[in-house]
Amino acid sequence: MTLTPKLATQLSLAEIASANIRALCGRAGWNISDLANALNQNRTAIGYRWNNRTDWRLEEIEQVAALFGTTPWDLLTPAFGDKWNPNTKKYTTRDSNPEPTD
Repeated sequence: MTLTPKLATQLSLAEIASANIRALCGRAGWNISDLANALNQNRTAIGYRWNNRTDWRLEEIEQVAALFGTTPWDLLTPAFGDKWNPNTKKYTTRDSNPEPTD
């Protein structure tokens, strides 16, 4: 039996935040409802962020960090073995002098 090394996972910043928040909640024994109650938000909104359907807002990152006694930077730092992979297609540069479209 041969073991193959696990390749680094390429994650977006939102996926890194979600993974770190899920890990913190798991260590504390919290579920989505517990986190939603602590943040004074509804469960559905937090569930969308938890499952990467919606990006976390900066204010929420700050609130979660304060709840768990950590920093926002820690929540946005990839775990060992993970790498940040920016979605360059989502953020395209615009021409400083666009041509008319008509």
